[in-house]
Formats: sequence, structure tokens, C-alpha cells
Amino acid sequence: MSEMKYSTAEETSDFLRDAGGRPCPVADCDGNIFVGYKLAKGYENYFDARKNDPQDTGFARDENGVALGNQDIPFDMPQSLLMRLVYTGVLEQGIFAAKTMDARLPVELVTLINAANEQGEPFKLAFLTSRDMNEAVQLFKASGVKNPELCTLVADSGATMYFGGQKHVLRDVPDHDTIDSETPLSRTEKAFLDSVCHDLPAIRERALQALAAQGFQTDDLPDFYLERKGVAINIHYRAMEDQIVKNLSDAGIGDDALDDAMDSVDSILSGVIKEALDNHAASGPQTAGANGQGDKPVFKSKGGPATMELIIGGVDKGKGLEAIIEKARETGTNISAFVFSGDDVWKDGKGAGTDYDAFARAEELSVAYGVPVKCVLTLHPKEETLHGITPDQSRSIAGRDDVKADLVMSSPLNNAALIINLAEGGSSAVIKPVVANDNKGSRQGLGVQDGRTFTYSM
Repeated sequence: MSEMKYSTAEETSDFLRDAGGRPCPVADCDGNIFVGYKLAKGYENYFDARKNDPQDTGFARDENGVALGNQDIPFDMPQSLLMRLVYTGVLEQGIFAAKTMDARLPVELVTLINAANEQGEPFKLAFLTSRDMNEAVQLFKASGVKNPELCTLVADSGATMYFGGQKHVLRDVPDHDTIDSETPLSRTEKAFLDSVCHDLPAIRERALQALAAQGFQTDDLPDFYLERKGVAINIHYRAMEDQIVKNLSDAGIGDDALDDAMDSVDSILSGVIKEALDNHAASGPQTAGANGQGDKPVFKSKGGPATMELIIGGVDKGKGLEAIIEKARETGTNISAFVFSGDDVWKDGKGAGTDYDAFARAEELSVAYGVPVKCVLTLHPKEETLHGITPDQSRSIAGRDDVKADLVMSSPLNNAALIINLAEGGSSAVIKPVVANDNKGSRQGLGVQDGRTFTYSM
């Protein structure tokens, strides 16, 4: 299979021109426009004073006031302060966050979103994410978006939508088993999805045994993280992979050997979790198969970057993209082209990702609605950094007949700049990653007093 390369400046300029005078960018979030953050080595306990205060509303908490395990950074932390913490080496930026709720939109994109909401332009840009709707809204707010409910925002992989301040459920839920008008699952479906948590210890044990059988150290590996969504549940294993990388690096393994080892680790973990989720789905709710075929599970598994998802069938981002296009038609809004961008289309060894269906249906939707539907692939660099330059060919879709990319970007920051250029009709927006500057930023004197007051020596 031929290799994919990042699009050149000339190709990007041609793409912007071909998109016409009023395109609508539709963006996946994680790994595509969100920037991830994590606490740097030596600063892992930086926000513990706030995290351990049950009255502090900057952290999501359970019914007992205990902070959930999906967040290290307070929601009320202004982006200007985040940037300074990166600059001084306390935080690090990356393609993905170490904790699922430590992702943020780039500031430049937030400015555009707020302006579009204030001016009543719902198709200036739109969003299509597999995240739970409530979590997506929370992260938009934490990023500085003033009224996320005014965005054109499809979440839950196409099951729920905010448009014009109103929330809509986009899938048919059995009337006899409905929880409420804003919940995209039936009572039976939700109870079954929640039951995955009971299987987690056994899944982890099987994963550790499989890793140990291949010679990997397992005695210090953290637990999986279970993320509940509106129509899905995800088992994340990024923290486990990060610890294995550390163990192998400490053992002096070279870069090439490390890459090969981590490919093996990812294959082992995704394989064990997928098998468990497929078995779980087979034991759950069933739906009648088409054309006289037997019953099939209502839920299905789907892989993603360092995660495996169990999601309700009949929901996907292709349908979510169509819902956005349909809203434009309903409101009589003339759009020159819809441009969907995503990063999780295909992964060798895992198959189709969460963005696959939107890519696969682009041509069909273009014909059905009489408007160009283009696709941009954010192909993460092999270096796994925001400034990497080597495309990860394991996520390439070059040579495929079922999906294609009209443009290939290298990072969430580059893609966010493209979206700004599409929305504003320009070609000059550039967003660069923030990096620590040890020569100018002094870590001495930077700290937390009572968990809330930050002091700097710059």
C-alpha cells in the first residue's frame, strides 16, 4: 500500500479555494482539534490541594465529594494560565490528554466559536464527537466557550445534538422503555452498558497475563480507565501503555525496538479488550437481523487510539454528519461545502475507527444533498507530538476504495488553523504548540498556595 504524506501549502491553498465562499467545517474533537494536557514529571501532585477539597467545584466529583479519576486540571483554569504552566514546565501539551477531561480547544478556535455564537451563525463551524454530550459541553466551557449549547454540536457518536440552544435525540428509543426525552438509550440498554464495569477486573487480569506471556513487566501497571458515554462505554488503556513505555525506556531499549514493542502491546491490549466486549455484547440485548438473518447484538465494539469502545448499534458519525447537513437544508442555509475532519478513521490491526462512517458516507451525502462533502484526515505523526513530521502509516488510508482524504494534516493545531481559514475565508492562520522554556521560565517560585493562588517568576 502506498504511503500517505502531509498536504503541502500549495495543496492546502487549492483546497481552501475549492471549498467555496461559504464552507462549513465539521470537526471531530479528540485528536483532531482538542489539545491534550498532562502534568509533567515531578509535578504530578500539583493540583492535589484543590482536588482533595470536596467543596472545590473545579473538579468533577462523585456523590461523596471525591474527585473522579478522569481529571488532573481544574475546569476553571483560564487558558492563559494553562499556557504559562506549559511555558514553565509544569504542564505538557500533546495530541491526547493523559486524563480524558484534561483536553481543551485551542484559544484561537474558542475566539471563532464565541464570535459565531454571538452573531447567530450556527454553520460557521460545527462539531461531531463520540464524547458524551455533557462531557463535550463541559470541555467547551472549560476551554472558554461562553454558550456551548448555541454551537452546532453532535455528540454521542451521532446520537444527540445541540442546535440553536435546543437538545435533540437523533436515534429512535423504544417508547415503552424510555428514560426521558433527552436520554438516547432505553432503560434496558443503559443497564446493560453499565454492567461492563463488573467485567473490568477480569478483563484487566487477562490483559496482564497476555502481556506477561510476551515478557512485559506487569507488576506496576495502572488500572484501565472506564469512561461512560451517552450511548457507549470506553475502556482506556493509555496510562497502562505509558507505564510500559517508561519501563522499556528505563531498561535502555532503543527507539526502533520501542516502537515495535509498543505495537505489540497495543495489539495485545486491544485484542483482549475487544474479545471481552464482543462476548459481553453477545450476551446482551438483541435485535432482529435484516433479510431473515438471525438476531444480532444491539451493541458492538469499535477500536480507537488506546481505547476500545462498546457502542449501541445504528449510531455512527455518518448519521451525525447527515444530521448537520439536514439542519442546514431545513434552515435554508446555503453552504458551499461541508468539510469533515477526523483522526480516527482506520488503524492497522483494529480496523474502522469512530470517524470511519463519516468518511465512508461523504460521497453518498454529497450526491443526496447536492453539496460537496469533503474529508480531512488528521494523520498523527509517528513521533506522537504536536510538532512531529513523520506520518504514522498504521493510520493511513492511502489506496483504500471505501474512504479517501481530500487533505491530510499532521496535528490538532494544524487542523484547527485550517478550520479557522475555512470559516474566515483566509489562508494565513497558524497555531503553534507551546513548549517549556527553561532559559526564560524559572520553575523556582512557581507553585500553589492553599491550592488556589499561583505565583510565578518569569
